[in-house]
Amino acid sequence: MSWTNAEGMAIKAGFGGVNGQSVIFKMPNGSKVEYPISKLSPASKKLVAECATPQGECRRCVSLRSPQEVS
Repeated sequence: MSWTNAEGMAIKAGFGGVNGQSVIFKMPNGSKVEYPISKLSPASKKLVAECATPQGECRRCVSLRSPQEVS
């Protein structure tokens, strides 16, 4: 996924959940990084809201999984 911060810089990372007022990015190297939602662009803030579920999983990612991965 691609995210954009408020300054217009791109962030290449997967969605790893939300922790309080931060989004957890899954970086390409496998690490997880917390990033303040307030520092994201409006479009990326909307994407966080669309991805977040009560279980902390990305709705978009869940819909793309195979049935074996969901169980």
